[in-house]
Amino acid sequence: MIRLSADLSILTVLNERLVEQRLPKLDYLKHRLDRGEILDDYDIWFLENALADARRNTTLVERHPEAQGIFGSLLHLYKEIMDLAVANEKNPALLAATNS
Repeated sequence: MIRLSADLSILTVLNERLVEQRLPKLDYLKHRLDRGEILDDYDIWFLENALADARRNTTLVERHPEAQGIFGSLLHLYKEIMDLAVANEKNPALLAATNS
């Protein structure tokens, strides 16, 4: 019973952080990347930390199937953002425009 209570408290905090901080920033990054922009050092730091948090919470999510759908969607969004970032970095025209 104590673990369930602790898990629910942690899931509540993670959900609040997701809604209030992570999703707005991820949405902002996705829109920038959709326009062909590249990520700066802070953006990369943000993504690295967000993914590290996701890795740390994998066991918690595995214990709670009701959280797995959201977790999976979030991981998909991270992958989509990273794929766009890599594609934009590989585009020589974008790099030339950014360095001008």
